[in-house]
This record gives sequence, structure tokens and C-alpha cells, in this order.
Amino acid sequence: MNQFGGDWTEEKMDIVVKYAAAYLTIMSKQDWVRTIYFDGFAGSGYIETGESDDLKKGTSLRILDISEPKPFDIYYFVELNCKYP
Repeated sequence: MNQFGGDWTEEKMDIVVKYAAAYLTIMSKQDWVRTIYFDGFAGSGYIETGESDDLKKGTSLRILDISEPKPFDIYYFVELNCKYP
């Protein structure tokens, strides 16, 4: 679990996921294309907010939730120190 960021963190994650979904919409019309998602700073998958003890899904888990119009074909998630809750 990661503890970082500020108010902008949630907005950044939303932008990245919306961009990825738009990209997949475009690429889904190309039968010959294989899509790859690479995240060099994937984190643990969850973010602990300072507001409560609740965990929020990080960008990497939100990307994995994309199923429409299609998921990515290949995923690479890189994290040096990953501890799941």
C-alpha cells in the first residue's frame, strides 16, 4: 500500500484511466494491433488516503478494471517494493 500524493492524485488517476480507455477505443478498431500497457511506477496497487483508513485502488488496478471496449493485450507493472494489504 502506498501513502503519497495530494488532492491532485485522484484527478491524475482519473485522467490516466480515461486516456487509456479512449486509446483502447481507437485501437479496438484495428484488428492487427496488440496493445501494451507499461507502468514503470505501478506502486502496490492501493493508495491509503490521509482522510480515513480506507484504501483506494491505484492507477494500475483501475487500468486492469478496463474491459470495454477491450482490455490491453499485455501488461507490464514495475514496482521495487510491493506489499499488498
